Amino acid sequence: VLLDKREPSNLTARRAGLVLNVQTIGGVAEVMQGSAVTKGQLLISGVEDTGTYGARVLAGMGRVEARTWYRLTASMPLTVYEKQYFKEKNAFSVIFGGRRIKFFSNSSIEGAEYDKITSRHPLNLLGVPLPVAVEVETWRFYETVPTPRTAAEAEKAAEAILTAQLREMVEPYGEVKSTLCSARQKGDALLVTLSAECLEEIGQTAPIYTEEETG
Repeated sequence: VLLDKREPSNLTARRAGLVLNVQTIGGVAEVMQGSAVTKGQLLISGVEDTGTYGARVLAGMGRVEARTWYRLTASMPLTVYEKQYFKEKNAFSVIFGGRRIKFFSNSSIEGAEYDKITSRHPLNLLGVPLPVAVEVETWRFYETVPTPRTAAEAEKAAEAILTAQLREMVEPYGEVKSTLCSARQKGDALLVTLSAECLEEIGQTAPIYTEEETG
């Protein structure tokens, strides 16, 4: 067996699709335009029959573009829980060097949930920075309340989520050509399905492990 200087490998299908174009740089093409391939199928072989000298193992390289299809689904509740703020309290501190002087008492409310926002404001005198800062802490207390949303709102939210997920999956290898969104209600949820047709590179390198003969 003759070994190519490059790492021996095959090119296999990263996912299923309908082959539109095959460009071979090294190795032997095992599929052609119009071939339907499955995930893991051999696209370009790194084993070449040289006839007189037997098989040659080399790097099967190239580019295989295919039409691919995706079907993504999300279940979106028709009732969501949102924050309803009912009270806000502020507290102030003066920070001087490593010391902190507080100008507030306990601002908590028993059993209440809150968002806490902290901001620090350095002081200056006639444009000259001082080693003093005022820190403001804001507590925004809220209750979590159920809020209904329409099927159209749920479908729109799901479509945005699924489209972002689809692009993250496809765009490293190609592009989304078309999408179709459908929905049906299932209990208190909306089952949303995004179907897509894409054009992408489907080849991935799979190493060929060989044993070199020793003299």
